[in-house]
Amino acid sequence: MTIPVRREWCFDEVIGGLHSTSFVVERLFGDRREAFEAGLTNALVSFVEDGVLVEDNAFTVLTARRPSFRSR
Repeated sequence: MTIPVRREWCFDEVIGGLHSTSFVVERLFGDRREAFEAGLTNALVSFVEDGVLVEDNAFTVLTARRPSFRSR
């Protein structure tokens, strides 16, 4: 089963999500943090649809079970 998912993000949500990871944590940027955030925003602006960034994705669910003892 595949479940389609559409998420809408604003720039602050994308930047905040990145800063929550260990490789983009804010303290690592020092006085260059604002420049990084501005550069990221500028790089993403061409992907804006109706004022938001849209992420289309899908979750694939695989289910299985072991045969029951009684069916042997």
